[in-house]
Amino acid sequence: MSKACVVCGAAFLPKGRKNTCSPKCRRIRHRQKKDEHNRRNGLRHNGPDEPPGANRQLASIGKERRCLKCDRVFHSRGKANRLCPGCNTENERQERGHKYRPTAEELAERIEYERMKAE
Repeated sequence: MSKACVVCGAAFLPKGRKNTCSPKCRRIRHRQKKDEHNRRNGLRHNGPDEPPGANRQLASIGKERRCLKCDRVFHSRGKANRLCPGCNTENERQERGHKYRPTAEELAERIEYERMKAE
């Protein structure tokens, strides 16, 4: 019982549940299904000038939300994403046990305070 290839339409004898006649058509069909999935889920296809390993990025930026920690507006990646990237990174550092690192301005203020205190 022969079957028509879903990519090129050629007749072939399928082994199992195959829908394509050759490895070339199989690769084309795989790319078609992947692109269809990416379109449905808001992902974009890597262009011809991008390397094959480049990350696919969201076509839609996401919903604008206010960060629960700093109250800044940011583009959320999903309904569970309630912290801006900066606050999220800070939380991850604290969870891993990293201590807070003051900025150069805060260090200068602290040094000035220590000098005034010593006098």
